[in-house]
Amino acid sequence: MRALLLLGATMLAGCTSLIGLDEFKPRVDGVAGAAGLAGAAGLAGAAGLGGNAGTGANAGQGGNGGTGATGGSSAGGSSGAGGGAGASANGGSAAGGAGNGGAAGTGASGGTASGGTAGETAGLIFSEYVEGHNYTALEIYNAGSAPVDLGACYVSAYGDGSFYSDFPLATTLQPGSTYVLCSTATASATTCQQSPSGMSFNGNDAQVLKCGANVIDVIGQLGPAPSDYWGSPPNTTQDHTLRRKCSITHGDTNSGDVFDPALEWDAFGADDLTDLGKHCP
Repeated sequence: MRALLLLGATMLAGCTSLIGLDEFKPRVDGVAGAAGLAGAAGLAGAAGLGGNAGTGANAGQGGNGGTGATGGSSAGGSSGAGGGAGASANGGSAAGGAGNGGAAGTGASGGTASGGTAGETAGLIFSEYVEGHNYTALEIYNAGSAPVDLGACYVSAYGDGSFYSDFPLATTLQPGSTYVLCSTATASATTCQQSPSGMSFNGNDAQVLKCGANVIDVIGQLGPAPSDYWGSPPNTTQDHTLRRKCSITHGDTNSGDVFDPALEWDAFGADDLTDLGKHCP
């Protein structure tokens, strides 16, 4: 028994010296690997900000942590932060939590601003009116400072107070230029840009210049028509050539107001074509 006790004590002392109990620190797999949680800094990628997250510490004698996933593109287009290298005691790849950046928002496209028809055509006016024994004509003048596309414009003709026909226009009218519509008989006597079939009117037939839905100018008045003409002799819309005064640069946009040619027009004899095609030279 004494020999056994002595032998056990001797072996215990030897093991203590061999192992070193004061240094014995058992390693638990996975605990030291928690240092790799530094990879969570990759969440900065959610804002699309920041650089690469810090690399997680090596976990004791465990393997290096796996590389965190790279963050997605942020709204600003910069790369999201890379996930940290999360460490695992077993050397496994622990992906850092790299946030995906928000998708870049698409800005709404601004609408194309386009000038309103009324603004573009504000300088258009009727500049001459011919109602004679043989001839019928309307002259349109661009009193503005910019070219006007007449492609959306037309003359609405009325007969005895009722709508008769629309006569579409076509060309680009330069500033200071005229455009003449006339009857076929008038075209044989002078130069006209357009001679629409059926163009003819009397002294009590209103003429309305429109562009789109906008009234640009009016000769006469819409509604009940007078028996013969508008105005008072010697300035009337019957058997006269009327020429717009040079001081007038904007049309009458109210088709229902009273029309008195003496206010804005000078009267000449019937069938006078001497000034047709030019205005206030």
